[in-house]
Amino acid sequence: MRFRTNSLAPNRTLRRLGDQSWHDHAACTGMTPADSDATFHPGSRDMPAITRAKRICGGCPMRRICLDAALESDNRYGIRGGLTEDERKPLHDRLDHRLDSDRVVAILNGIDVHVSKAERKAVARMAYTSGVTAERLAYILKLDDVEYATRLLREARNELEDRDRYWDTPDAPCSRNDEDRNRYWSTPHTPYDNEDPDASVLSDPGPVDDSATATATAFAFTDHQNLGEAA
Repeated sequence: MRFRTNSLAPNRTLRRLGDQSWHDHAACTGMTPADSDATFHPGSRDMPAITRAKRICGGCPMRRICLDAALESDNRYGIRGGLTEDERKPLHDRLDHRLDSDRVVAILNGIDVHVSKAERKAVARMAYTSGVTAERLAYILKLDDVEYATRLLREARNELEDRDRYWDTPDAPCSRNDEDRNRYWSTPHTPYDNEDPDASVLSDPGPVDDSATATATAFAFTDHQNLGEAA
């Protein structure tokens, strides 16, 4: 069986690209720029100052989305989302390899969110198996270059053909792409409120309501979900 997802909608709300409205709900709202810089840019060895900053982040309802925004904008300085520069470095370095099924499904539903290279390839694989054209894939991924979308579909075809060639072979090699793909398709989803779970995610999403900004998001990597609490 190729696909194992049981829903066509992401199971959490994600921050849209360019959305900064979460600032209004952060624990640091109201701090002057000078106080904010002093609090969230402590010296790398100033443990008392780092502890004070993390205490503020620990009670912030926007902590996860703050971390998400820092990763997406490649902001490597200061404390963001309760993590120091050194603690965020592995997340920044692995961002291209992130494979978040919620982001993949969000893109297919016309929601403008940040996607990694691995997530973009996952979208292309689903598009290829659904018979989506390069022009349509370019629209889904907000690409100006249709030729790039064509290349993504070609790569998806090659990957799936190689996988199917060894599908019933016990000793077939298992690549990282196969592991990521299986992990993606085995992730359960919950439909949005008032959303038809049978609607096709590959149909034209129509205009997107920019006022429906996200208020929460999850960590960029599932295996770092508790990193902020542990720190």
